[in-house]
Amino acid sequence: LGKDRAAQPEQLQMASTYLSQLQGQNLDSDGAMSVQEFMLMARKAAGMVEEANQITADVKPGGETGLKFQLCAVAPVLAFGYGRCCCPELSVRLVRRVSAKQAKARASAEYLRRSSKHSERMLLEKFASDSGWSGGSNEDVEVLYNWTFAKFGYRLTLMQEVWHARSENPAQFRFDKFCNPWSEQGPGEMAE
Repeated sequence: LGKDRAAQPEQLQMASTYLSQLQGQNLDSDGAMSVQEFMLMARKAAGMVEEANQITADVKPGGETGLKFQLCAVAPVLAFGYGRCCCPELSVRLVRRVSAKQAKARASAEYLRRSSKHSERMLLEKFASDSGWSGGSNEDVEVLYNWTFAKFGYRLTLMQEVWHARSENPAQFRFDKFCNPWSEQGPGEMAE
């Protein structure tokens, strides 16, 4: 869950319910093993995401601040995952923190856009806001990229190389914007 989410009782309860339902879908030995493997991979992945966040905070790519990686579970709509065991796939999103003013302006614009095209949606949004769930419209982050876990793993290796280069000679370190592991196009994709 991470320290932030684990400190929130409602997030802890939600995670517990999710895990119980995932386990309930996988009662045979193969399913139980798949759930256990998923949880072990998620724990290792969370450590990798934390390392990427520490490197990002230290290096501040391109002088940019407010960048953060978040571990995600990807599944089909209204399902727990893929395949016979229905376990989700892991992915990582890179987000940028936005100011409260920007988040509020974005949420207001989104609300106006939705209400102008779908008046029935206003009722649903009212219901959602009354229950405390906002559907993410009040997030104080801007999603920059969603990466497969394999792509994130490759990028983490590049981030480690950037961090080591900076650590070895901070005075001479220059950030190469054409070899930026924090961008959507990495060195390999740019070469293609």
